[in-house]
Amino acid sequence: MAAATRVVFGEFVLHRGTRQLLRAGSSRHLGPKAFELLDLLLSQRPNVVTKERIRARLWPETYVSDSTLVTLVAELRSALDEDPREPRLLRTAHGVGYAFCGDAAESGSERAATTEAVLFRLLRNELSREKFTCAPAPTPATGDR
Repeated sequence: MAAATRVVFGEFVLHRGTRQLLRAGSSRHLGPKAFELLDLLLSQRPNVVTKERIRARLWPETYVSDSTLVTLVAELRSALDEDPREPRLLRTAHGVGYAFCGDAAESGSERAATTEAVLFRLLRNELSREKFTCAPAPTPATGDR
């Protein structure tokens, strides 16, 4: 099964096809390796992705030091406005690797479509933040047999 084209998390949307990260509809700068790292972490959420696996995926057959990986994670955190001392989205598993720890929904799911639609309506001021409440998605009814 192919990966979804978009992943919605918080106020962000990762567009795999266009290789863009949007926050509240505005493009956020993300270098190619940082984009690959975010995509990898999202695809493996909530599991920790080891440093070795990250290196193998992003820099195959090339030696990369820990400092290079730390710099890349810092770039990603900056794009996500993430504070490493109070992670909302990216968690460090010290000595092991990194994990995406936030809620995320793949495009094509009802939750992702609803989240993205509400986000853009909020941005266009069609909804006020004071009146918006999150309600659980309705569950499909089961028929009696």
